[in-house]
Amino acid sequence: MIEVEAPDGSIVEFPDGTDRGTMAAAMQKRFAGPSLSSVGADANRTLAQQPEVMDANAGADIAALSAAANPPVPSTMDRIKSAIMGGGTTLANVADQAAYVPAGIRRGLSKIVGLPVDLVNAGLSWTGLPVSQKPVGGSAQLDDLLRLNGAIPDVRPPSTATERMLTRGAEEIGAAALPVGAAIHAGRMGVQAARELPVLARMFVEPAAINPAGFAGKEMATAAAAGGGAAVASEAARAGGAKEHGAWANTADILGAVGGAAGLGAARMVGGPAKDIAQAIFQPDKFSNKNVTEAVVDRIANNADTLPKVEGKPVDTQPLVDAITRGSQVDAVIPGFKDGVADRTGDAGLANLEYGRQSGPSAMRFTARRTENAAAVDRAINRNAPDGNPADLRAELGLERDRRLMDASVQSQNAADDFERATQSLHPVLVGEGRGANIRAALEGASEQARDMLAAAWTPINRSSAHVDMAPLASDFAGVRRGLSTAEAERFRPPEVEIPQRLSGERPVDPPRLDAQGEPVTETIVQPIREVTGLRSALTDASREALTAGRTNEARIIDQHVTALDNYLDNAVPPELRVDYEAARAATVDYHDRFTRPQTAIAQTLDRTEGVYRQPDSAVAQKFVQADEGRIDDFRALMREAGNDERVVSSVRDQILADVRDRKLLDRPDQLRDYLTRYSTILSDQRFDGTRQELDNAAGLRAALTRAQEAETGLVRDLGTPDTPGRGTIGRYLQYGDERSQDALKGVLASNKPGAAMDELLSFVNNDPAAVAGARKSFWDLMQSKTRSNGETTRTLDGTQPWMPNKLKNFLDEPGNAAVAERLYRGDPEHLSNVRRIADELQNVDLRSRTRVPNTSGTAQSISQVLTPETLQSRFYAYKRGQTSLGFMLTALGSVVARRAVRGAQGEAIEKLLDRALLDPELAARLLSEGNPANRAALARTAKTYLGNEASTLTEILTAKPPGEEDPIKDAITKK
Repeated sequence: MIEVEAPDGSIVEFPDGTDRGTMAAAMQKRFAGPSLSSVGADANRTLAQQPEVMDANAGADIAALSAAANPPVPSTMDRIKSAIMGGGTTLANVADQAAYVPAGIRRGLSKIVGLPVDLVNAGLSWTGLPVSQKPVGGSAQLDDLLRLNGAIPDVRPPSTATERMLTRGAEEIGAAALPVGAAIHAGRMGVQAARELPVLARMFVEPAAINPAGFAGKEMATAAAAGGGAAVASEAARAGGAKEHGAWANTADILGAVGGAAGLGAARMVGGPAKDIAQAIFQPDKFSNKNVTEAVVDRIANNADTLPKVEGKPVDTQPLVDAITRGSQVDAVIPGFKDGVADRTGDAGLANLEYGRQSGPSAMRFTARRTENAAAVDRAINRNAPDGNPADLRAELGLERDRRLMDASVQSQNAADDFERATQSLHPVLVGEGRGANIRAALEGASEQARDMLAAAWTPINRSSAHVDMAPLASDFAGVRRGLSTAEAERFRPPEVEIPQRLSGERPVDPPRLDAQGEPVTETIVQPIREVTGLRSALTDASREALTAGRTNEARIIDQHVTALDNYLDNAVPPELRVDYEAARAATVDYHDRFTRPQTAIAQTLDRTEGVYRQPDSAVAQKFVQADEGRIDDFRALMREAGNDERVVSSVRDQILADVRDRKLLDRPDQLRDYLTRYSTILSDQRFDGTRQELDNAAGLRAALTRAQEAETGLVRDLGTPDTPGRGTIGRYLQYGDERSQDALKGVLASNKPGAAMDELLSFVNNDPAAVAGARKSFWDLMQSKTRSNGETTRTLDGTQPWMPNKLKNFLDEPGNAAVAERLYRGDPEHLSNVRRIADELQNVDLRSRTRVPNTSGTAQSISQVLTPETLQSRFYAYKRGQTSLGFMLTALGSVVARRAVRGAQGEAIEKLLDRALLDPELAARLLSEGNPANRAALARTAKTYLGNEASTLTEILTAKPPGEEDPIKDAITKK
């Protein structure tokens, strides 16, 4: 590629092998006009003296070139047209000039990437070896590659100073972009890893790892300044006649780049103090500089307990930044709440620092923050506050109590009425004597019928003509007598036992006659058999009488004689009467078993003494109405003998009812049912089914009445009445008036199971919404009274008493309170959850108020007067004495004004910024990150990535042509 410098200093490239005439013609066509006016006869002569570069058409081209040196004078119309067209041309030129920026960036990037190859190529060229104009991997080839080997057209070579300066500055930026990007990419390894790199690599990577954006901005600003300095220096060298891309031009370029970067650094150094002075004088309330930031960072770092501090090493504030970043975001739960750095990190040292700040001149700022936070907490909590009225719960409880008491009273009365109706028919009709008389009369009737049957059974015997000898009976009785003692015989032997002896013996026959010995003939005296049966009846009656009277010995002795008589009859009854006799005997036994056995109730009922019943009528019925474990056979015997007699049935029923009433069993349903069970044999008789059912129904109704009465009594006892306090949860709650709803709730909380007690209250009113809301309001009011401050000194500026976080959390966490709250908010749990979350979040805020250590931060510095009278007088007297000049006096006073103004404004700014940082964690994190003492040295360094492009410029110096090898065409065109 052949390069030719145009009149405007730009480089025009021609393909290798292009003849000089063609190049001259092309240059003339492109740069014809006023810009070539400087090309005169000398250039033509120079070309004419080199015929080897001229071809057949060169003469015409040179002639045209010469004609261009003396253009015709334009007319007025031509000037107007030119002005109109010039506006459009200017806009087009602006667009054209803007295109030089990306082109310059591309070329700078190509130069920095291809620098190693270019350096090698320059070294080879310096030794005189032939080298390629576009070595592989060199900047020229890379530039073509970035344009896709020419597929993307390049901008025309810069022809004006503006275009050249834009191109040069953009080249510097493009050359610096690659190392900056590489350093930022490498910085992803982390700050700690970057600090462990070698010194040269660390210079690039560490600031990029600490602050990639700041590093890039700083480096690119330096590169832009270097590019601007190089562009200005190049233009100056060009104006001084230095050859384009020659050694002097490139040297000026390098020095200009270094000077531009240095100028930026100097501007930064001078601009900062100048800005500080201007701020201190004109805007002292908004003063801020790097010193302020670093002083605040140092104050925070030195007070932070969580930061490790190693002697001789700067403190690394990154752990504190991480703690702030990862700390709890209270405003996510409490909108509008602004936590401080101590709250966010939980650092006790910072809490002490905040405590000191809030107690000093900065108190108003912290007081305002407390007021704002208290208001934010109030708003956050009050969003969950219930809208109910505590009186609604009491009103609903009272209404429900009265309703239930009324229902209970009605139910008791209804049960009493039912029971009364059921028991009206359970009164006995007859008294005891009447019941006994009826039973005895019925038994007498049955006994009479039985006696008639017995008499009928003995009639065949009694009417028989058969006679028996009673002498054996008398002998048998005598044998019984011999077995008795004299006392027993004399006291207990009945007189009837002498009858057989009197009715037996021998008597002369009739007519009398004598036997062979001359003795009168006798015959045995016999008696009708009825004499024997009659005697037996008399003896058995006497035995029953003695047994009934309790004369058991007498009855025993009589029974021995009856046994002897029975044995006698067994042998004495003639065979023809044997069957009738057995039947009569069986009838006798049956009768006596049924009616005369002394141990039976029937016999005792019918027993008489001298015609009078031994048992009174009042004692008769109860003999037969016995429990199953008693003499139940007497009842069975009664029912067998007289069960069909209505007098017996009604009397037994009356006796059962009398028993029930005498024992008051109608009022004791359980005992009544036990009675029915114990008397089941009697009541199982179908003749008493109705009685059993009536009693069982009465037992059920009485049990229902008991339950109703107990329920009513229990309700009255537990719920109380409007005049009497109850002992239950509802009753105790209702004993307090509407104005003492909190006292009523305290009673619930003090109960054995507060949650169950509250559930009882709300369930009692069927979870009525108004009642639930009222209960919540009572709970809320109690919570406020327990967990808000109540002192005059704790009020915020707007009069609000702040919540006490620990007390609020403790109140909500107390098991009884928690159980009550869970029940109250069962249907709306998010409100309780919100309050709990707020309480939890508040545990780690306002830590400064919990510290009581001495103030460790000092007080804010006061702002000194920039010029005191003493200062003015001393400077003026020195001037008057001739010790100083007027200029020195004015300069000294100006420096004093600036220094004191900056110092005062800076001191106040430190105090203000420190307070702001303590109250604003995000600001503190930014300050601690940007002003990290461990990062300050790295961030203060400039990596000087722009120097890479200056190395590329250095290669141009190395590859510059030696003197005597200048291009005549270039010289002819550019020579002025």
